[in-house]
Amino acid sequence: MKPPAAPKSTTSFGAVLRHASIYSIGPIGVRIGGLLLVPLYTYNLTPAEYGIMEYLDLFAVCVTMFFSFGLSSAIYRFYYAAEDEVGRRVVVATTFLSTLAVFGSVAIIMLLLAPWIAVRFFHDPIFQRYLTILFIGFTFNAVAELGMTFVSVLQKSKVHATIKISRFLVDVALNVWFLIGLRWGVQGLLLSNMISNIGVGLLVYFLFVRPMGFSFSWNILTRMVRYGLPMAVVQLSLFIINFSDRFFLQAYSDFTQVGIYALAYKFGIMMNTLVVSNFFQIWQAKMFEVAEADDAKEFYGRVFTYLIYGLFAAGLVLAVLSGDLIRLMAPPKYGGAAGLVPLVVLAYLLHGVGTYFELGHRLKDRTKILGVILVATCVVCVGLYAILIPRWGMLGAVLATDIAFLMRAVWVYIAGRRILPLQFEFRRALLVAAVTAAAMAVRLLLPPLPLPLSIASGVAILGIYGAVMIAFVLRPAERDALRNVVRRVLPSRAPRGV
Repeated sequence: MKPPAAPKSTTSFGAVLRHASIYSIGPIGVRIGGLLLVPLYTYNLTPAEYGIMEYLDLFAVCVTMFFSFGLSSAIYRFYYAAEDEVGRRVVVATTFLSTLAVFGSVAIIMLLLAPWIAVRFFHDPIFQRYLTILFIGFTFNAVAELGMTFVSVLQKSKVHATIKISRFLVDVALNVWFLIGLRWGVQGLLLSNMISNIGVGLLVYFLFVRPMGFSFSWNILTRMVRYGLPMAVVQLSLFIINFSDRFFLQAYSDFTQVGIYALAYKFGIMMNTLVVSNFFQIWQAKMFEVAEADDAKEFYGRVFTYLIYGLFAAGLVLAVLSGDLIRLMAPPKYGGAAGLVPLVVLAYLLHGVGTYFELGHRLKDRTKILGVILVATCVVCVGLYAILIPRWGMLGAVLATDIAFLMRAVWVYIAGRRILPLQFEFRRALLVAAVTAAAMAVRLLLPPLPLPLSIASGVAILGIYGAVMIAFVLRPAERDALRNVVRRVLPSRAPRGV
C-alpha cells in the first residue's frame, strides 16, 4: 500500500477553520451522543459506580501519560522537518515501534501487579478484575492513539471524524448490551472500552502505520524524546491539574462525590471537545506548516482573535444550558453537578488561551520552559487542592483548577514574549469577555424557573448575546464573512430557475 503524502502548505485561516470544523464533527458528535446517553449511565449506575469508572479511566490515563515520553507531540514537528518521504517514513515507523515496545511492556507489568494495586490503591480485591480488563486493551489503545495522531499530522480530517464516530457507535451498542442487557455494571463498561480499543488499534495500524514500513532510527528517537519529553511533562502536569482533584475528593469523601463531580465535568469538558481540542488538533500541524510564510506573525495574531470568539461563545452556550440538561438527563441524586459546570467551562477556556500562548515556545523548540511552567503550576494546584477540597469539597476542587489554568496562561504568555514577540488583540478579547460575563450574570440572577421556562430564557439570553456580538464586537469584514458562511450553510430561499 502506498504511504499517504504530506499536505500542501497554506496560510489561509479558512483552511484551518475547515479542517478544525471537520475534526470537530467526530468529537462533537461523540460528545453530544455521550450526553444523550447520560440517562443510560445515571439511571443504571449509582453515583459511586459512576465515580469508580471515572477513577479507573483516570488511572489508565495517568499511566499512559507517564510512559508516552511526548512522542505524540514530537511526531508533528519531526514529520514536517523531514527532508523527503523516506525521512517521514522513518519518523512514523520509529515512533510506532517505540510505542509498541514501551506500552506492551507496561501492560504486562501492570497485569502482573493488578492484585497488589487493587488492594493497595483501591482497597477492594474486586478491582483486580477491573484492572485486568483495563490493561488487556492498554497496548491497543496506545497504537490507536498514535494512529489517530498520524491521521491528524496528515490533516485527513474526514477520516479522523469517520473513525471517531464509528468507534462511538460501536461503544454505544456494546454499552447498551453490557449495561442493560447483561447488567454487568462497571465490568461491562470496561469490557466495551477494551473491545473498541482493540478494534480501533488494529484498524489504524493496518490503514496508516503499516504502509510506512518498519525502519527504525535511534538518532531520530533520541531527538524526538529530547523534544517531546518536556511536552510529556507538560501533559502529565496538565493531567494532575485537571484530574487529581478526583483522588483528593475520594480521599476526603467517597466515590459518590467523585461520581457527581464527574458528571459536572462530562458537561463542562464539552468546552475542551467543542473548541479547544478540535482547534489544536489541526493547529499543531498548521502552526509549523506556515511558520516560514511572510505573513505568519499577522496570521498568528488573527487566529488568536477568532479563537477567542469561539471560546467565549461555546463557553456561554454550555454554561447557560447545562443546568437544564442535567435536570433532564439525571435523577435528583446527581443534582449537585449543575452548579459546577460554569466553573469547569471557565477552566477549559483558560486552558485554551494558555495553550495558544505556547506558540512561540513550540516554534522555537523551547519546550523545556513549558515543562518548568507546568510543573510550577501543578505544584501550586495540588497545594490548592489540599487546602480547598477538605473545606469546600467539589467547589474547592474546581476553583483550584480555575486558578491554576489562569496562572499557567499568564506565565506562558510572559515567557513567550521573550522568545517570539507576537501582537494579540487583548482589548477585543477583554470586550468579548465583558459581554459574555454580562450575559452569564443575567442567567445567574434569574430566579428558579420551571424547566420549559428555564430553557426558553436560556435560549433568549444566547440569542441576545449573539446579536450584541454581531452588532458591536465584530468588525464589518468579520460580519461580512459571517454572512457568507451563513449563506453557504443555509439553503437558498430563491425559487429554482430564478
